[in-house]
Amino acid sequence: MDDDRILERERLQIELIRELDFEELQVEEVEEDSPDSDEDDLAAFRVTSDTRLSDNLGADELIFNPDVASLHTYLGEVEDTPNRIAFVDGGTVLKLPLFYLEGVVLFPESTLPLRIIQSSFLAAVERALNQTNAPCTIGVIRVYREGHQFKYATVGTTAEIRQYRRLSDGSFNVITRGQQRFRLKRRWTDVEGFPCGEVHIVDEDVPLRTPRDAFGKLVPVSNLRDVGGNVLTGHVPACFGNLSRIEFLTLASNQLTGGIPTELGMMKNLKWIYLGYNNLSGEIPYQLGELSSLKHLDLVYNNLSGPIPPSLGDLKELAYMFLYQNQLSGQIPPSIFSLKNLRSLDFSDNSLSGEIPELVSQLQSLEILHLFSNNLSGKIPEGLTSLPRLQVLQLWSNKFSGEIPASLGKHNNLTVLDLSTNNLTGKLPDTLCDSGNLTKLILFSNSLHDVIPPSLSECQSLERVRLQNNKFSGELPRGFNELQLVNFLDLSNNNLRGNLGTWDMPQLEMLNLGKNKFTGEFPDVSRSKRLKKLDLSSNGISGVVPVELTTCTELMDLDISDNEIPGVIPSELSSCKNLVNLDMSHNNLTGDIPSSFSDFPVLSDLDLSCNQLSGKIPKNLGNIESLVQVNISHNLLHGSLPSTGAFLAINATAVAGNYNLCGANNVSGLPPCHVVRKTSTKSWWFVVMLTFVAFLAVLVSGFFISLVVQRKHNVLKGERVEQEDGTRWEIQFFDSRFIKSLTVNAILSSLNEQNVFVDKNGVKFVIKKVNKYDTLPDLSEIVKLPEHRNIIKLVATCRSEEVAYLIHEDVEGKRLSDILNCLSWERRKNIMTGIAEALWFLHCRCSPPVVGCDLSLDNIVVDVKDEPRLLLGLPVLIFRCRRKRRIKSPREDRKGKGIAEAEGGGAAAFQIKGSTLLSRKCHRATKLTLIHIGSSCGKTKASHGREARKKKETQKQKTEIGEDEVEELEEALQA
Repeated sequence: MDDDRILERERLQIELIRELDFEELQVEEVEEDSPDSDEDDLAAFRVTSDTRLSDNLGADELIFNPDVASLHTYLGEVEDTPNRIAFVDGGTVLKLPLFYLEGVVLFPESTLPLRIIQSSFLAAVERALNQTNAPCTIGVIRVYREGHQFKYATVGTTAEIRQYRRLSDGSFNVITRGQQRFRLKRRWTDVEGFPCGEVHIVDEDVPLRTPRDAFGKLVPVSNLRDVGGNVLTGHVPACFGNLSRIEFLTLASNQLTGGIPTELGMMKNLKWIYLGYNNLSGEIPYQLGELSSLKHLDLVYNNLSGPIPPSLGDLKELAYMFLYQNQLSGQIPPSIFSLKNLRSLDFSDNSLSGEIPELVSQLQSLEILHLFSNNLSGKIPEGLTSLPRLQVLQLWSNKFSGEIPASLGKHNNLTVLDLSTNNLTGKLPDTLCDSGNLTKLILFSNSLHDVIPPSLSECQSLERVRLQNNKFSGELPRGFNELQLVNFLDLSNNNLRGNLGTWDMPQLEMLNLGKNKFTGEFPDVSRSKRLKKLDLSSNGISGVVPVELTTCTELMDLDISDNEIPGVIPSELSSCKNLVNLDMSHNNLTGDIPSSFSDFPVLSDLDLSCNQLSGKIPKNLGNIESLVQVNISHNLLHGSLPSTGAFLAINATAVAGNYNLCGANNVSGLPPCHVVRKTSTKSWWFVVMLTFVAFLAVLVSGFFISLVVQRKHNVLKGERVEQEDGTRWEIQFFDSRFIKSLTVNAILSSLNEQNVFVDKNGVKFVIKKVNKYDTLPDLSEIVKLPEHRNIIKLVATCRSEEVAYLIHEDVEGKRLSDILNCLSWERRKNIMTGIAEALWFLHCRCSPPVVGCDLSLDNIVVDVKDEPRLLLGLPVLIFRCRRKRRIKSPREDRKGKGIAEAEGGGAAAFQIKGSTLLSRKCHRATKLTLIHIGSSCGKTKASHGREARKKKETQKQKTEIGEDEVEELEEALQA
């Protein structure tokens, strides 16, 4: 590049870069075995990915070393940091936490993602986030090693923490971005164990970008070790092949496109290629296999496709190979498994297929193997069990089948094992924790079976265990609930059983035991005070909710649904101020909803459905501003809904199936509440006396009026009509209000599939055809049946010589046969009570008495108010009775020749045309009905003698039905 083709400003920037990068750095040599060396500072940090190395590594590996398994592999969600600053003036002196990076130069405008786990390093991040002179800023200095010595530069880059997120295990995900260059003036170790330094900001143009044609200008420099690290676009220049002396090629975190030039194979001194986080495409050139000195190959997060070149197996010095997050396909070349110096291999998140060969046993130096999120199949090779340094094995989300090798972990140094989301079967090996360093055991979503091996109870290093969605059975091994370091445990959706007992796990934050077969008492988790989520759903737990549960003050999610938990809800549960989701549905909980629930400050989802909770809903429950969803359906609650908060838009299904709830909003589907206005204290006695006198007057007047009205209405109106075709029809009315609207033509024209007639006033009627017309009594024998709230009203009859129809009132509701299986015991009791009252009314309040024996489920309608209504056919609905004077024997009754009748006229049996209408089943149903409502319309002589003694029992039986009597009555109703 000619000088006259470069702008003066860009030329100055080039010179500044060269001045800063190639100046004679002041270095301090540190002996590795010196106890007072600065290695203590370097070892104060440990930045790593989720694939944590063992704790006995050397100090040189406790620095941020990009050679170690791509430290940003597991970077998760992050959030923007507040109160950031863009740049400071040149010449400014700042005191910053210092981060040492081995083998990396952080350039301004470059991105550096980190995963931080060690306490001293966490303290450094906390200091940077909270410092006032340079908020969210750290200092980054390059450190490299020559022989047994560490060397660090005195020129570094400030890095702004742009985003961060604290994870559940206490570690940090951090994304930093290079800002400005500085010179290090002095440094020291903070009391919290991390290095700090006083830095002098270099006065230069900001933001510093790589000038146009900078690569061509810097090529002649003989001691250039790193190129890249800026926001670059375009293709990777092919002229890089001429840079024969370069050892490190760093072009990561840019916007480079195109393919990887084959000329890179000519850079024979390259030890490290870092082209990750770009948009490179095409295939990996096989010429890279000619770089005999290469130790680190990183091409992650690109769009590379095609197979992995077998020539990469010729890189005998290669220690780290990272090709994850691309579109590579085909099988893993067998030559890869001949790289005996390979320490970390990551081909994850590609489309690789085939099997892992047994040649993997040749990788005796391998520490980390990541092949997850591919299409690999076959069995997990036995060769993996013979790798003595293997620490991290992650093969999840593939298609592996068969059993886990029986000796896996016995000769390894496993710290992380993740084989989840495969098709693995068989038992869990008991050697997985033989190294004593296993921290993560993740095997969910397979088909593993048998018991959990007792050896896991002795694995004291475990921190995270996920065995859900398998087929494990039996009881938990003894001591499994006493692992002191476990913070995450998920055993859900298995076949585990037994009692849960006491959980002494002080670090436990998430415990999921749902969808198993655990029984017995509620587990004692009071010793796990850091617990944030507890899921015991879909088991058979039958113990009450203990008050000790409230000691878990950090609890955020509690799900104990679908168990058999009895008793009341402890009001002390409101002391869990962090509770967001509470699900106690489908249990046997009783009592009131605690009014203290309104003290939950962040509660969002509350489900108490399908229990036996009673009383009123606490009004202040609607005052929880965070509450979004509430479900209180299928309980015994009554009263009004709160008119605030989440109850304003509550769904009808969330309040259905209660005893007597009302509400002011239309969304809930509940009837409106009646407003009761209070009267003054002075007029209270006057109102009571006036009401009592008026009641007596109405009672006396009603008695005489009812006699007149009953006599008038019992005289039924009849009408005979002859149509044009000569057919004669007889209409008999039981309600004079519908004489004008119900005509023969109107009735016959309404006969269709639904047989529903609507008059001009909008009143609906149901037309029912009489199946056995020959049993219909004569017109002169039909008497009107008095109205009852549990009997569907008969309005009229219409018949000719060939056919007859019954016209009933239309009742909105469902037949009992359609909804019986969905009813709770309380609703069944209410329905049976209503039918019993209807039968008692027919037997004892009608004159003459009426018997309706067809108590099939299809003849009972449950209306919208949950009230049962009995539909009677005409042959058993209305008739003129002929009373018998004697009691026939059961034998005669079974033959249909006699009818039993209680002396004094009460619950009698009657005949129409010689047929006995009241069978033994009807006697049985009537008897149970009378027991339930506690009254009798007819008494035998023997019953008169016992009446006084059983008066109290009868009163009690009016409101209670024992479980055996309920079953007997239901069988009678179904019969």
